[in-house]
Amino acid sequence: MKPDADIRPDGRLEAVDTARSHIETRSADPLWVEVVHAVLDGSIVAFGVWTLLYEVAAAAQSSASAATLIWIPLAVLSMALCVWRVLRHRRADPSNRSGLSDPETAATDRENAVRSSALVRPVLAGLATLLALGAAGIALVWPEDHFLWMWAALLLAALAALGRVVVAGPVSWSSAWASNRSHLFALLLVVALAVFTMFVRNGDPDDIYYVNRSVWTAAHDTFSLRDTMFGPETFPASYGGGIPIASIEGLLGAMAGLLGVSAAGFSYLVAAPIACLLAGWATWRLVALWAPRRPVLLLAGAFAFSLMSATGAVGDFSYARMWTGKVMALCIVLPLAWTYFTRVAAEQDLRRNRWNLFMLTMCGLAFAGFTPTAVIMAPVMSAAVVLAAILTRNGFVRQLLGAVAFSVAPLVAGLAVLLFSTGVGGAEPRAPQPWRAFDRTMGDDPWIVALAVLAMVVGPLLVRSRIAAAMAGSATLAVVVLLVPGFSVLLNDLTGAGVLYYRLILVAPVAVLVGMLLALPVPTVVPAPARAVLVGGLTLALAVVLTVGGTAVWDKEVGGHIDATPELKLSPKNVHDVQQVLELDEGDLVLLPRAHMSVLPIYTTETYPVVPRPFYLEGLQESPEQLEQRMVLSRFSNYETDRLPPQRRFERALEGLGVSMVCVYRGKQSERLEMVKDAGYVDPQRAGRLVCLSAP
Repeated sequence: MKPDADIRPDGRLEAVDTARSHIETRSADPLWVEVVHAVLDGSIVAFGVWTLLYEVAAAAQSSASAATLIWIPLAVLSMALCVWRVLRHRRADPSNRSGLSDPETAATDRENAVRSSALVRPVLAGLATLLALGAAGIALVWPEDHFLWMWAALLLAALAALGRVVVAGPVSWSSAWASNRSHLFALLLVVALAVFTMFVRNGDPDDIYYVNRSVWTAAHDTFSLRDTMFGPETFPASYGGGIPIASIEGLLGAMAGLLGVSAAGFSYLVAAPIACLLAGWATWRLVALWAPRRPVLLLAGAFAFSLMSATGAVGDFSYARMWTGKVMALCIVLPLAWTYFTRVAAEQDLRRNRWNLFMLTMCGLAFAGFTPTAVIMAPVMSAAVVLAAILTRNGFVRQLLGAVAFSVAPLVAGLAVLLFSTGVGGAEPRAPQPWRAFDRTMGDDPWIVALAVLAMVVGPLLVRSRIAAAMAGSATLAVVVLLVPGFSVLLNDLTGAGVLYYRLILVAPVAVLVGMLLALPVPTVVPAPARAVLVGGLTLALAVVLTVGGTAVWDKEVGGHIDATPELKLSPKNVHDVQQVLELDEGDLVLLPRAHMSVLPIYTTETYPVVPRPFYLEGLQESPEQLEQRMVLSRFSNYETDRLPPQRRFERALEGLGVSMVCVYRGKQSERLEMVKDAGYVDPQRAGRLVCLSAP
């Protein structure tokens, strides 16, 4: 019988028998692993159910606690059903040989793979790698001035990498499936990550909006559809200009209210570590599915890259800020969605694929519940999946169904925004240039940017399955296409979401692809000790690049800090000062130093700051005169400048807005204190490091 060839995980050809079925089954994962998978799935299903309940309750303005009491048993039921499904399948098929494999069956495909692997495939891989190195070199040396050249090199590299996928043959899933020991090490790594991040303080400037929504829900037992930063629902929603379709802040606030605890404390100290556990395991599922070898090492590399990329959105939206919905979306939903997209493509059994399609639907629903950005991100991911199906000529209908299932909830949410609000980008959204969006995503550290550029091309070349490689490569190509000059303007004109354009770059699992660099194959002719040394050297090189060239999320340069004990993600000194201020005055409008006004909305919705953050003034629907008065007082509260507003304008602003109390630092830039006294404010009282005077 004429031998054919297959491609081994180390990239070498291996003779096989064409009469043998191409489907290679894998051994069952340990029961405990499948139960953990089920818990993650159940969490997504439960949150999807919550999102539906929230939308109904928010529209009807019904009680948040009532919605929560309805949801809790449904959440428990969702989790139980997912676990029961695993146990039932184990009893029906103890080996759990699901037969995940690339389902190309024609012998001609294999013959073509042999011919192309001998010549075309390595040539395309080499070309893609060289172009990626060129793009990474430009990113390292001349990023902004030569962005167009970097983009062109990255585009050609992505096309070459996808060309290699087109001519490649099928690869079995079985040879590199994670072992029980790998799963155990991965679990320990995920737990260690969750525990570590509890001690990292790297607050998000947007907490003023997101956590404030939770604080309002906990205090008032309602889901507010209006602004709660500048006043008690006095103004329409001031952030994004749209209705708050995200449901996660409502859940955190409702749970905090039900338990009688601080909403900020619940978000930072309870929700964040739980979400980090889910995110870490979701990443592991994707790594275990895509990695050709060394999966635990790859997982560690992905975690390290995320933690050392603090100057860009890759690090901003990672494990150290897991209390925010946008971070949960990117770190939990996206890797899990890529996992289920891969399973839909690889699984030929339509009956088994029903669950995969159901989970993609729930992932899409959860995506919309975590962040409004799902409206524009989900279609981009789905387009990448459809492209991968076309390139591999495999299961187009299955993958199209998966893409539709994932996108339906975000698109419905987007339709709601278009119909009932002014959009998600603000009153006058501005589209950034491609370079600015790329820089915002990847950060200011040249070595990190170069590493990400290299990984987006080389990572897909190392993914162990043709299907998964096509998806990873298509995601990279989607990112490159998004950076076409003029695309951000078009997106802004269509959706008004131009300010969020940079987040589309995050649809590619960049951190996982960086970790994939540690899967570089070592020729089998190299002795085992030498192979271990080479792998160790590669790991050390990545660690040095990340340590020397990156910025950690706990670095003071990005406002980070490591606390001795788990604390609120806020400055303890500022929190103490705000507590002292609230003991002096409640229920009115107060003017504090900027750093303190950013704490106040996270702490209470009874007393309001004049300007919680200047950025939010852009979306505040207030009279031009009052907006100008807020800007004047914001300038007064900025201790980073000595330029103070004229006394008469200062007094007019205080009177026009009805500021009940003004607090300034004691013994610091005393001219501010004199201006407050000259405005007629009296009765100075100490409040921590501040001195506060009341309106006459």
